[in-house]
Amino acid sequence: MSLTFHWFLPTSGDGRAIIGRGHSIPTAGGALPVNTGPAGTAGQATGARAVSRPPCLDYLGQVARAAEQSGFTGVLTPTGTWCEDAWITTAALLGHTSRLRFLVAFRPNAISPTLAAQQAATFQRISGGRLLLNVVTGAASIAGALLAFGAVQVIPGIRPYVLALSAASLLYIAMSDLIPNLHKGEIDANALRQVLLIAAGIGTIVFFERVIG
Repeated sequence: MSLTFHWFLPTSGDGRAIIGRGHSIPTAGGALPVNTGPAGTAGQATGARAVSRPPCLDYLGQVARAAEQSGFTGVLTPTGTWCEDAWITTAALLGHTSRLRFLVAFRPNAISPTLAAQQAATFQRISGGRLLLNVVTGAASIAGALLAFGAVQVIPGIRPYVLALSAASLLYIAMSDLIPNLHKGEIDANALRQVLLIAAGIGTIVFFERVIG
C-alpha cells in the first residue's frame, strides 16, 4: 500500500501561529489584505486575525513550488468566507507548477451542479488532469446530532455526559480562535462578540438542562 501526502495552500493568509487562523475568521476591518503585490508587500492586518503573509499570488506560488519540490502529491485549497476563491487561485497557480495537483474544496449547496461540472471539466483539460475535489457537505455533523439525540432518548442517564462533551468541543473550537488574540492584548469587537456568543451557548445549555432535566 502506498501513501499519498498533501500540503495546504493558505489562501486566507499565512503566519507562524498554528491556531487562531480559521478560514472564517475575518481580518481586522472585515476584509482580506490587498492581494496584488509580491509576498510581504501587502498591508498587514492586526486585531481579529493578524496576517503575517497575505495570500498574494507570489507567496502562494512559493508554497505550491515548495510542496511540489518536497514530493507532495497535491495541496488542499480551502473554501471559506475569508479565503480567496479556490477555483480562481488554483487556476492561476497552474503555471507555477508542473505536476502538483490541486485539491479544490467546494460546497455543493453554494454552486449549481451544472456550473461545478463545467468548472471541474475545464480545469481538468487545462491542467492536464491535475484537479482533485474535496466536497464539503457537513453531513457528518447532522448524522452525529441525530445519533446523539437518539442515544439520549434510549439512555437518559448519558444526557449530562453528552451535553458536557458537546459544550467542551464547542468551547475548544471557539477558544482556539479567541485565546491567541487575548494573549496579544488584541481585544476588539470580534473578540467581544465571540465571548458573548460563548456565554450565550453556556446559558442555553444550562437552560435546557434545567428545563429538560
